[in-house]
Amino acid sequence: MFFWERYQLPESPPAIDEPVQIPAGYPQDAKGVVAALSRALDGAPVVLAQHGQAIASAGPLSEQAVAQFARIVDRLWRDGANQLAREVLRFEEEDLGEEGQSLTVMTYSAHVAGGLTVSVGWQADTPLTQVRAEAAEARQRLQILLEE
Repeated sequence: MFFWERYQLPESPPAIDEPVQIPAGYPQDAKGVVAALSRALDGAPVVLAQHGQAIASAGPLSEQAVAQFARIVDRLWRDGANQLAREVLRFEEEDLGEEGQSLTVMTYSAHVAGGLTVSVGWQADTPLTQVRAEAAEARQRLQILLEE
């Protein structure tokens, strides 16, 4: 048996358009998970977002850059709305609209639930396997927080 034969793709795309009802304490609890993910990835920027709106973030991004990153991630998921994937990996450059400033980032994003995603501005010196493993752990913790 080949290793890929053990894995099955989901039968339908993630429900990215479904809003997740965010419990009252979730943003604060999620901020701890997001901060831990950022620390595990040497301070990489991390954003938990729903439909282009940041819920929690960690890392070196300004408030404006966090908002822009959340919108980038939303667009990436919507562009692939019919795909079965629960992860997105893209290289993006966005114009910030201020005197030619732009945000260039390798984005790794994992679907948490409904329209909720956790995303990392991946730094080239961090191995992708580490980014995926750390994000998978954070995704599981965020899903558990939703169920509490």
